[in-house]
Amino acid sequence: MTMETQNNCGIAGDDYRAGRFCNAKHKENHLEKETPRSSSEIPANASGSHTEFNPGDVIMSSFPWTYTILPELMEKLCYRCLKSLPILLSTAEFDLSLTCPTCNVPVYCSEKCRTEDWMEPVGDEVSIAPHSHLKMPVEITGSASSCLIGRHQQECNALLQASYDRKAALDLPVDFFLMMGAIKKLGRKEPADRFGQCIPPTTRTFDSLLCHSEEFALSEDRMLYVDLLKEKLQPCLSAAEMPNDREFLRIFGCLQINCFGIRSPFLIGVGEGLYLGPSVIDHSCEKNAVFLFQGTQILIKAIAPIASLSEARISYTELFVPMGVRNRRFKNGYYFECSCRLCCDEKLFADFYPMKCATSTCTAAIPLDQRSLLNCLDCNHPAASVESLAAARLFVRRYLEGIEEMDDRIKLPEWDMPDIVADFRNVERRAEKILHPTNLLLGMILDRHARLVGSLGDNEKAFDYFRKSLPAFRIFFKPFDTKLAVQILMTGLSAYLAGAYREACAFLREASEKLIISDGAGRPLVDASLILLGVSSVENSTQPVVDLKFTFLAKTLLSLLTNIRIERLSHIYEQQVQVLLASS
Repeated sequence: MTMETQNNCGIAGDDYRAGRFCNAKHKENHLEKETPRSSSEIPANASGSHTEFNPGDVIMSSFPWTYTILPELMEKLCYRCLKSLPILLSTAEFDLSLTCPTCNVPVYCSEKCRTEDWMEPVGDEVSIAPHSHLKMPVEITGSASSCLIGRHQQECNALLQASYDRKAALDLPVDFFLMMGAIKKLGRKEPADRFGQCIPPTTRTFDSLLCHSEEFALSEDRMLYVDLLKEKLQPCLSAAEMPNDREFLRIFGCLQINCFGIRSPFLIGVGEGLYLGPSVIDHSCEKNAVFLFQGTQILIKAIAPIASLSEARISYTELFVPMGVRNRRFKNGYYFECSCRLCCDEKLFADFYPMKCATSTCTAAIPLDQRSLLNCLDCNHPAASVESLAAARLFVRRYLEGIEEMDDRIKLPEWDMPDIVADFRNVERRAEKILHPTNLLLGMILDRHARLVGSLGDNEKAFDYFRKSLPAFRIFFKPFDTKLAVQILMTGLSAYLAGAYREACAFLREASEKLIISDGAGRPLVDASLILLGVSSVENSTQPVVDLKFTFLAKTLLSLLTNIRIERLSHIYEQQVQVLLASS
């Protein structure tokens, strides 16, 4: 998480911060040893090598050790379950009536959430994801009446003591609540998960986490932010509770390096949480696993065959920026250097960002490096000149380095839209002249152009641009990567809205098949794609009058996924989609 993002209480894109290791030995010292399994217990994949997890398998599931809502969403989401608050029909505003009667800071969606945030149930009420290959060693015992001190009970008196009302809480940084939760739990000698919180079980505790406090102490910006947090937390904690400076920095470092950004089913950031078990999973830009959330519970899912838990890799950041920029972010933010092929192999970068062949009739993809100065393997003519190679490389690096990690969620003032769309069109024309259709930068430009024109209601152009963006996404991402599945889903939704039902069927079918693996059956994105697939099939065969309910579903879901000009409405849109899915 960058300091700019911290100060704005936000989350930097896919910057979900799990356990980072400086080197292999460092990791070996921290990674827990798995229970050995005999070779007969592990299924073999097509190549004959043993595979413990196949695409779609849940590798690990866990509830957070501590978590918090993003403070700016306190009047939109339930403080405990992070789902949208009910909407009052009379005013079309969120219902803020169910609050903590003592401090009046958190707002809840139900009496159940409010009660459980004060006295947390254990035993029968602990929800375990039903995945057959994730087994508890023994049955959970206890009854629903067994309770432990709840998350808000820990902080309620502290907020009152500091005179923080909800208005003040909305302006507090997200790390304020994470730090308070961690300090309170450590003060009660609770450094580990409660029984049943993580499957498979972990012996990992807060003290197992990397903190990089020595490196943090060398950063003037970070230390200024730490001082700000101390200033905000000091009135909330007694002298006995307040950690000394060294311990405070250690706790802060552990949270910064290891927390995950919690997302809604529609991939919108809603909170942050520390998950002790999943935080051990290392980073690779060539990830073989993804993570998603069921409320506050995290699920780590395989998107490629994985031999064992220790071989699982997730990505901590978006992969669109050049490897040099990406590694600077890793080194400056998390104090490690990525050694995967995408970060070390310049040839691979050149292959992902190819240019067109100089021969106008040739469709070959020419690598963006010195290989382009040779004859094209397809047409046997010179593939590029020194000048055209230099121009293409400058164009790619210039625009890639301007892309930030959350640039796929474009936030633009409405009055600038015509000028912005015109600028995108000019950039797109230049890119299409020199870049191959499988060039990822061209794919991103087309994707953003599609989002912009779609927000203006031009569904036919949006569909055309989304469709043209797919070749690059298909080459860059693994077949079951959520990013690719969502891109195909947006293409299908725009096709549906443009009335291209035959094409909508094909894209929605493909999206649903991929999302069932990466996201899971019964999840909103899968349900929506299957419902619209069925409607598109009927409309494609008989051409009846289009049902406005399904048109509204497609339009609302596409608005959520593109997230242009709907920041204040996104959680209302989420609720509308859920209602439509329930009634369909």
